[in-house]
Amino acid sequence: MKYKFGALLLATIGAGYAYNKYQAYKEHQSQSSLLISDAIKLLKPFPPIKSVADYQKLYQASEQPYELPKNIQLQFGFKARPDNTDVIELNEFNEDNERIIFYVHGGAYWMQPIYFHYAMLHHLAKELNARIVMPIYPKAPAHHAPEVHDMILDSYKQLLAEEGVKPENITFMGDSAGGGFQLAFMQKLRDLDATLLPRRAILLSP
Repeated sequence: MKYKFGALLLATIGAGYAYNKYQAYKEHQSQSSLLISDAIKLLKPFPPIKSVADYQKLYQASEQPYELPKNIQLQFGFKARPDNTDVIELNEFNEDNERIIFYVHGGAYWMQPIYFHYAMLHHLAKELNARIVMPIYPKAPAHHAPEVHDMILDSYKQLLAEEGVKPENITFMGDSAGGGFQLAFMQKLRDLDATLLPRRAILLSP
């Protein structure tokens, strides 16, 4: 009986894996990407607002400063800047500022970065010998778009002015809302001073 149950379980898992692989192929995306998309649909990370109390609770939460999770620090080595705790960095693989990824995370302007952001950025930093700089911008509903632009502009100028980093050594990246923001931010930099524009931008589902 145990053998039959084990065989049935393996067959079910195998069938599920094959179906997932087929669906990913049909949608022209990787299996991991499809799994994450399905998980988001199931977990519903964006909280519903059905009352004034719901909104007030979210408003208060968005006023709180971001704290880098301890497990992220221990597992991936990310740290908050000592002079600006709203900017998270990973310097383990590149300390000469020759290759920097300036990353704006997604999350509909409501959510903080999640585990998968840090895992992906750690992998990129290791493979590319790059430094990661990720500003944790102020979130809705307590904050608005102009505040986000001001905060990220200040973080970017700090990188250029105080550390002497050259724009040609910087790649802008962002996913979802962060990708859309980076596009708008580059337009802002173009209008302010085109010499501030980075070497390139890689936008993931902006």
